[in-house]
Amino acid sequence: MSQFSFPAKFSILAIASVTILYLLFAPQPSTWHFSRVTAGYQHATTYYTRPLFQGKLAEIAEEHQSSIYRPAESATSAKASTGTDTTIETVAHHIQDPHGSQQSEEPQEEFNDIPEETPEERQCSKSGTLSPNPIPKVVNFIWLNRTELSFVGYLAMRAALVSLQPDRLNLHYTDLNDDNEWLRKLYANITLVRHDLKQEYPKQVEENWHLAHVSDVMRLDILQRDGGIYFDTDIIALQPFDSLLHSPKDTILGNEGRDRFGLCNGIILGRRGAEFMDRWRASYSSFEVAEWNTHSVILPKKWSLEFPDEVCTLTPSAFFWPSWDSIQYMHELLTDAQAKKFANTLAYHNGSMYPHQLAYHAWHQVAPQLDELTPEIVMTRNTRFNMLVRRFIE
Repeated sequence: MSQFSFPAKFSILAIASVTILYLLFAPQPSTWHFSRVTAGYQHATTYYTRPLFQGKLAEIAEEHQSSIYRPAESATSAKASTGTDTTIETVAHHIQDPHGSQQSEEPQEEFNDIPEETPEERQCSKSGTLSPNPIPKVVNFIWLNRTELSFVGYLAMRAALVSLQPDRLNLHYTDLNDDNEWLRKLYANITLVRHDLKQEYPKQVEENWHLAHVSDVMRLDILQRDGGIYFDTDIIALQPFDSLLHSPKDTILGNEGRDRFGLCNGIILGRRGAEFMDRWRASYSSFEVAEWNTHSVILPKKWSLEFPDEVCTLTPSAFFWPSWDSIQYMHELLTDAQAKKFANTLAYHNGSMYPHQLAYHAWHQVAPQLDELTPEIVMTRNTRFNMLVRRFIE
């Protein structure tokens, strides 16, 4: 720099110093978020809003963007990538033990900050012994006061049939259109169980409970009486649940949120007459119509700490990760490079996004993108959600 005058040198050094400080300490503005910060997925929100800088820094950012986690066609999709038939048996062949044989090197993802599995959760997910009284391999869905089964509801049941290979799949309903195209596709593989809410739940009907809360009670009644598995109609099962069915504990639930603030009732596994579910069902005698997740999420967590011998709790990434505040991440349109990386991730994890993921909760109440989906969109538009579920379309 000897050819420059002292003022010029000083100016250059000042500009360089300010630039370095800006790069080191520039705040990252937040974007969309919801009110329940307890289940925050902070890495995603900062990732979508990280600033792009001028000149060389913009080039570096662009190069980095081309190397991060985003999807195309699922390598496990028997129909989309190979053109072969996707019967339940054929697709199930592609779903292996998630802890079995894998590729030699796991793909590195930009969005890979999953909650770590605790030793207790690891022991819960792998009992290691066969129970003489396993949890019944019977899956239950509930569809109340809606005559038309949705495409996403169909996808959820297809995923359960393919991934779990259940002994039976029950669809509990109040009123369904027999000619619904998605229902007709499922008829041969499901059992319809009709309910009369006025007769079975007169108190709830009289007090004008939200249907979601009537469903909360109904699922407990079903599992108390028969045992088995319950799924919300936006749950996409990705792997077999066989290892969970032999749990020494009579009830199995998944933690919700990075800090494990609650146990979500969107997926429940249980033996008939389980003490934990008896307590849970009895708690609804004090239910307040204005509440939302106290009985369905918060109280089960409280009881799991008070009565740990009654319930097995799984890591958030088993059922409920990414969380409800990552909808944009799951439904954003991907570049070809991003799609290729995500396809590699799905192939590496045998159809899952993460090592311990058994299912994905699509969070329908905060995901309007689900209502716009069609088979054509799922098969042709590369989003993480579409690529995740693509293999389940017949």
